[in-house]
Amino acid sequence: GIAHFPKVLSWWSKKHRCVRSACIDADGSGSTSDDCAKAIQLSLKKFQSTKIVLQGQTTDAGGGGVTESLAGALKKLNLTEEEYSIANCTLHGLQIAFANPIKEVFGEGGLDRRNIMQLIHSCYDLQSRWWHVNTAAQHLKKNWDQWKIFASGCLNTTTADTAAGKISSSIISLMEEPKIYCDLLFICAYSKAFFVPHMEWLQDHDEIAGDFGYRARDMPVRAYIVVRDLIKMSTEWEAMPEFKEYVDAITEFAPPPQPQPTAPPAPTAQNPPEQPTQDANSRRSARARTLTPLGQVLQDQLDADEAEGKLEPLNEIKAEINLFFDTAIKMAKKHFARWSGDLLHYGLAGEKESATALARAFAGMPVEGSYESTTHGCTINLADMTSYLVEDAAFEAQVRECSLVSSTNRGEVKRSDYIIQRSTNTSPTNRQANKTRDGRVLHANASVTAGIPGQRRSQSGEAEDPKKKTREQVRGEARTIVQLNIAKDRYLKLNRIQGLVQKQKTLVVGRIPYKALRATIKEHMDLLQAELEHRGVATALIPTGCRARVNKHCPNSSFLSVSEPI
Repeated sequence: GIAHFPKVLSWWSKKHRCVRSACIDADGSGSTSDDCAKAIQLSLKKFQSTKIVLQGQTTDAGGGGVTESLAGALKKLNLTEEEYSIANCTLHGLQIAFANPIKEVFGEGGLDRRNIMQLIHSCYDLQSRWWHVNTAAQHLKKNWDQWKIFASGCLNTTTADTAAGKISSSIISLMEEPKIYCDLLFICAYSKAFFVPHMEWLQDHDEIAGDFGYRARDMPVRAYIVVRDLIKMSTEWEAMPEFKEYVDAITEFAPPPQPQPTAPPAPTAQNPPEQPTQDANSRRSARARTLTPLGQVLQDQLDADEAEGKLEPLNEIKAEINLFFDTAIKMAKKHFARWSGDLLHYGLAGEKESATALARAFAGMPVEGSYESTTHGCTINLADMTSYLVEDAAFEAQVRECSLVSSTNRGEVKRSDYIIQRSTNTSPTNRQANKTRDGRVLHANASVTAGIPGQRRSQSGEAEDPKKKTREQVRGEARTIVQLNIAKDRYLKLNRIQGLVQKQKTLVVGRIPYKALRATIKEHMDLLQAELEHRGVATALIPTGCRARVNKHCPNSSFLSVSEPI
């Protein structure tokens, strides 16, 4: 059917001194950004007596009708202010930092798969949001024994070939695997230590806004805390109380290697060699898991190391957890990057201590010290915060630009002039140059084949995902042409501005520029003669030309002709 597109308008009410919001409709809409923009325009027409101009938007991070794509479509319809803020949903971003690591390390659920996600899906009818996965995992851990009893009872009341029998049999089988139980304990520990606290903060009530979730002024600092907590957790999780139950479980499931015993006596007829048996604690890596390409590479390496005796089961599990945190940190940095970039200035309206630190960092002044944040409920190191938000993220591009213009044969004035011009010209050049990629056949590289963007195939043969965002860079002739056109437009614009300024100066001061005077000297002398005659000046005293005028009033001027008497 047609997808429904809920639209929520939010605004600051001067009368009530708080944020007010209303869902104006949830009418159907297409999935592209242009379709969504037209749907918004149609919805705004309901306010016939009021013209509404949007000052910002918040959408999901991926799919159609989101972020810059939607903003561009709205601007075409004249629905946005010149200064327009774009943000992606922080709840969605936090859930991606929960979902993608689980998919990467433990695999996704499926009828033919044996992993923790399939067990959770077998027990609960989950919705799309990963908050429900957290809730289901916590409930399953709390009621583990009851679920075993329940599944056994369901299987006893039916046959194994029915739908209920297959689900019950699958649940019992999956719950018998110790590694799956360990994975469940890790998900619950990660949720308790990181996911739930940050999710609750993002949905908390704000005193100034007077509503839930409107916390933009605190988001730059919160983005720093999210990444900081993940980095710290990645190295200290074994010592954290939230992970104690998980650490105990994996130690029991895959104990550390013990010293090798002395070699057994050679086998004889009376003492035949024992047949090898499957170790109860060994990792069954062959169980059905559908991994991403990166996860499969890691799994292949782990299997090879284990076959050569280089890797013990416990180290293998820890390697998985390292991959989990690496993926989580990467996702968090990506989906909270706006708050250390285009939206960083919102932090100047946050807590006094953090706002002051950001202002000092913007001004290039040193920042030091820490404070106890009542808003975020933790201690914040101001130097570390500004280093992440300002130095590492926001100004990384400007620093690269500075290195390009800081030649040793240039003075400070020229360097400053160059960097200002580059910083104001580079972004428009990139945007216009990247548009030239549309419809062009691009060369092949190490990842994809040649072809039109969106239609190329990976070197492994898979089709290119048209929704996947790629870093577009255009060099060579196309970029040079765009740069020259932008420079030409700026030059013409500056000339027009200078002409208007000069004209305004002429009108205000009442003086005629020298070049204009020389160009129209006869016209100006005629006007001078008419003015003097009107004032009653004798005709003999009125100069007939510019030289005659100089001769009468400045007899010592260099304009005098040598043939004329003084």
